[in-house]
Amino acid sequence: MAGTFVRRLGSFSGRGQPPDEPGEIEAVAVDDELGFVCSADERLGIRKWAADPDNPDAGRELAVFGTDGYLGDREGLDVLATPGGGVIVSADQVPGGSRLHLYPRSGGPASRHVHRRLAIVEAGADGTDGLEAVPAPVGAFTGGLLVMMNSGPRNFLLFDWRDVERALAGKAERPF
Repeated sequence: MAGTFVRRLGSFSGRGQPPDEPGEIEAVAVDDELGFVCSADERLGIRKWAADPDNPDAGRELAVFGTDGYLGDREGLDVLATPGGGVIVSADQVPGGSRLHLYPRSGGPASRHVHRRLAIVEAGADGTDGLEAVPAPVGAFTGGLLVMMNSGPRNFLLFDWRDVERALAGKAERPF
């Protein structure tokens, strides 16, 4: 890959599964509109940095969130911009029943870098390693699409984004 190296970004805890397995950065998501980069430090949390190397905050970590409530590793990660602001979606890799942790994209009213969890949604994927969310219609998924890797059977699960929104609003009849 040819290109110009601009800067190094981020930090990493090195925490992995006990007893001695090293951890990893499992996913990276970029919000080009708000100008930040998030990375999933699998055993610690979600780290947030300014994307623009000329930003006055470029040399410091803006936030670490998603540090509690996970049953497994933080794996898939995406930023979804919606008319109402959007969410950061993080997969909690749980064998036999991965879950989604949803955070406000722009942070809280007091600080745009405070991301308090909005909801945990049972997704049912087996040990999700990755995900992608799209707010625009995709074929039959007229309300948007969430795709999750289903590690056990090595396939992908597709969900209508409206089901995630219903779960987020507390109006879901069942986990999707």
